[in-house]
Amino acid sequence: MTVATWSDWRAAVGTDVAVEQRGAWTVRSCSDRRTSSGWATWDVTFRAPVGTGQATVVLDLPGVGPQALLAVPSAAEPDGTLLVATFVVPDDAPRGPDDALTGPADASADPTHPTTDGTTGPAAGAGTEA
Repeated sequence: MTVATWSDWRAAVGTDVAVEQRGAWTVRSCSDRRTSSGWATWDVTFRAPVGTGQATVVLDLPGVGPQALLAVPSAAEPDGTLLVATFVVPDDAPRGPDDALTGPADASADPTHPTTDGTTGPAAGAGTEA
C-alpha cells in the first residue's frame, strides 16, 4: 500500500472518495503542513453522511489507492457530518546539526509540546497524555 503524502491529500480537496462499506465521503479541506521536532502534521476534513461517527476506515484516494485512517467527528451540519483525520509522519525536509533526529539529543524544553505533567519538554513526550 502506498501511503498518501500531504500533497496527495491537498490535491484531493473537493473529490468524492469511496469509503469501504460506507459509501462516499468528500475531501472538504486539507490544512497547511506543519513541522516540529522532526515531524510533519496536517489535518484532512471530510464531509460524510449525516450521523457518521468516529471510525477507522479504508478509503480509495484517487491516484494513490487505499488509505487507512481514523476519522473523528468535528461538526454536524444539516446535510452531513464533518470528520477530521490527523496525519503525523517523519518530516522529510533536510535536517540540520541540531535536529532531534540526526543531531545531538537536546533535552531543552520545547514550548509547543506539553508533557503529561503539564510542563513543557521534548516532542518525544507529546501525545502520551491519558
